[in-house]
Amino acid sequence: MRTIQLICTINGLSITGGYFAEIYQSSYLAADRFSIGLVIGADPLLTSDYIANLGAENITIGVSIGTADILTAPSKPLISGLIDNIDIDFRNNIVVMSGRDLSARLIDLETQENFSNQTSSQIANFFAESCGLQSNITRTTTPVGQYYELTHSSTSLGLHSRRGTAWSFLAWLADQENFQLSVSGNILNFGPVQIPPTALNLNWGTDLISLTIDRATGLNAPVVTVHSWNTRAKSAVSASVGSGVMKTVLIRPNLSADRVQKLAKQAQSTQAMHEILVCGEMPGETILTPGMTINLSGTNSSYDRGYNIVELIRRVDLRSGFSQNFKAQAIS
Repeated sequence: MRTIQLICTINGLSITGGYFAEIYQSSYLAADRFSIGLVIGADPLLTSDYIANLGAENITIGVSIGTADILTAPSKPLISGLIDNIDIDFRNNIVVMSGRDLSARLIDLETQENFSNQTSSQIANFFAESCGLQSNITRTTTPVGQYYELTHSSTSLGLHSRRGTAWSFLAWLADQENFQLSVSGNILNFGPVQIPPTALNLNWGTDLISLTIDRATGLNAPVVTVHSWNTRAKSAVSASVGSGVMKTVLIRPNLSADRVQKLAKQAQSTQAMHEILVCGEMPGETILTPGMTINLSGTNSSYDRGYNIVELIRRVDLRSGFSQNFKAQAIS
């Protein structure tokens, strides 16, 4: 029987009395989310008056796992974030706090600047400093203005000519640089896509509580066609990839032939990733992260292969224990 301890800090102060937590993580350029339930008064600090005066405070949630005799040292926090909502139940003397990870600071930061003369890495460093985040940013050399020119100003006439957010701007820059964008703890990551050095082996017969596989047959090698009109060359350009039965046509303005081909390949790859969706439940642990690879075995079928984690939900409940659900897509 595993012994579970829920660990919570608010503004760096350790808070006891947590009885459940749920942490949702995704690989889709979205903020990780959390909810944590606490018993009012279980900690001398956690009074009704203290809760009533909380704002968008910093919070961390972690877990320790051990036996009845030995509890492991606390792992790194499962999530660090900001409290967005506080739900107080005075009848049952509990409070539920929910919010997002620290990417919320970038998501909530509006910006109108286009930074044409700066590079992507300079812009990422500027936003990291503005939001009080540490940086893990790979240096780039191309001025952002050149990306506007390459896309024939279609982007600057759209997103960046109206008020957007720092997060949406960085997501666009990451796409231009073929980088990944994420916030882990209080660190902004902006750099080449990192493939985890090791994969987690999961066997259906021994490691998983439940397993379902959803296969969309129409997404096997889908056909994607992209059409564009290049005003500079005064000609139409198009590209098509794929050989399956499902067909998608995209029309985008002012793309070069190279950009049309790149967009067709990207869109086709994105659609094909959704052909196989693996959903599983397993005992909770602290190693798995979105983007990590799992090697599935034990189904005795062609589904015994590698998958990338795209969603992860961890639940810590002092009555029922520590478990997690994941969704994963087949590696193409």
